[in-house]
This record gives sequence, C-alpha cells and structure tokens, in this order.
Amino acid sequence: MSRRPKIRPTIIAHRGASGLAPESTLAAFEKAIEVGADGIEFDVHLTADGQVVVHHDYCINKEWARFGGVWLGETGPAIRDLTLSEVQSYDMGRLAPGSEYQAKYPEYVPADGACIPTLQQVLDLVSERAPPGFQLWLELKLSPPDQAPTSDAIALADATLAILASAGMMDQTIMISFYWPSLYHVQRQVPRMKTGFLSVQQPGNDTIQAGQPDISPWTAPLNADDHGGSVPAVIKAAGGDTWSVSWSDLTQDRLAEARRLGLSIGVWTIRHRDEGEVVKALGVDVITTDRPDWFIPANFPEASQALSGTSQ
Repeated sequence: MSRRPKIRPTIIAHRGASGLAPESTLAAFEKAIEVGADGIEFDVHLTADGQVVVHHDYCINKEWARFGGVWLGETGPAIRDLTLSEVQSYDMGRLAPGSEYQAKYPEYVPADGACIPTLQQVLDLVSERAPPGFQLWLELKLSPPDQAPTSDAIALADATLAILASAGMMDQTIMISFYWPSLYHVQRQVPRMKTGFLSVQQPGNDTIQAGQPDISPWTAPLNADDHGGSVPAVIKAAGGDTWSVSWSDLTQDRLAEARRLGLSIGVWTIRHRDEGEVVKALGVDVITTDRPDWFIPANFPEASQALSGTSQ
C-alpha cells in the first residue's frame, strides 16, 4: 500500500547540527535538540576494548581533531584500533584553520574540549533533553572488509542493539547502513526494529550499482539486477522500511516507485538552501541536513505537525 505524503518532512540533524556545532559531539546533538530538529543522525564504531562510540569517519579526522592541543596534520588512527580512553583523548571541538570544513560552515560555533562520545552518552543526552518521539537515525558505519578499516559488522550491530535495549530506546531508533548485510542481521535479531537502507549511485561510487556482473558486496546476497535494476525494489525485497537516498539521486519517477512499494523516502545530506528547496518540492518524508534550523516549523508555515514515524 502506498504512503500518502505528510504535511511536512521529518527533519533529521546530520551528525547533529553539524553546520552549527562540532559534528558528532554532544554539543552538536544538543544544538539539534535546541533548534527543534525531529531527530539526529550519527554513526557508530567499536573501539579496541569493545565500546560503541559515535564518529563519522573510520579514522580520527584530521580536520577537526587535536591531540594535546596540536592539530593532527594527517589522518589519525582507526577507531577500531584505539581504546575508549584513547579515542576520547582527542579534542573534537574546533575545525582546523583553513580546512575545507571550516570554509563550508561559516556559522559554526566551536566547543573546545568536546570529545568523541559513547553511544550511551548520546542516548543519555536524548533521554534528558529531547522531546517525546525524538528519532535516532543510527548508522552502522561499515564497509566490505577490503575497502576500509571498519569494525566487525556482527559485533558492532549486536553491541549497539544491546545498548539500545538497555536504554529502552529501540522504538525511536531507525537503524541505517550502506552495508546492507548488517541490516539483514538486525532484522533477524530484532524484527520490530525499523531499518533504513542507504544508497548512492553517483558516478565513481560503487556502493549500489545495477548492471554489474557480480553481486555487490554492499547488498549481498541481494542484487539490484534481479529486481530490474531498481534500488527501491531490492529494499522492499530485503524487508526494509525506508529508502535513505542521496538527494541528487532522487527523481520523481524513483520516488513514485518507492511510494508504490510502501517505502518511506528520506534524502541526505542537505547542506545548501537551494538543495532544500529541491527536496521540499519532491515531497519526501525525511530530510537529513547539516542545518536543521533552516527547516523548523517557522519555515513551513503550512505545517502543523511533523512526521510521527517512518514505519506506520
């Protein structure tokens, strides 16, 4: 059964309000709550001592990491190779002078001393500060083993599920990943868990590509070619709730197909106002953005409510 478009899209703060505060830190997540986002998006990894932490990159990013007050200058170690104590010894509260990130976010406010948080710290913040129904778009940050220094997929998924269950926050979480086998595992372990399947089909990126002779390691054992090359059709076959697609890959035809299949449609990552106008015109269900403040209800005068969820 197809879904009817909602009054306005759910607004998810990408890595927290990362255009306004240090991304993937408690400061960014608190800012997202403050400006009225409907939820936050973030990535998780396992440390060497088995702790689930929140950071986007597989390795410590040099453009917003200092150690002992000194900028790294080069990419830091992999998260999986560091203990929690070592991970949290980096100061993530400021962008490196002259970096690409600094130029991208002119309204960014530093938070010196901010560190890489644990998943539990993020959940505690949300529990204490966020309104009822606040959503957690939690990405299992994974890649086929030969492409990036990632955590073990099953160990990461299981550790994450255990923390969410202990916190009583399963029902407000949408588990997302580019590495779909991790979502298949989540579905087997917790059938009620909402799952969002990430995809990108831009030139030069082979995350999800139809027409390849072999099954993509990102989707195995499913293959887009077995479903007419349609990414939404593969997600439906996988039992997914949501298609979370790069905004520049989405067209009206693809959106209509996803709706016919009963999928919720989310787009990422909106970093410019004109991109926001494009996706608002498409009528998607969810917008993931670095600037959730651009999409607060005051900017949707015709709206009286947000989406209540993605799996109804």
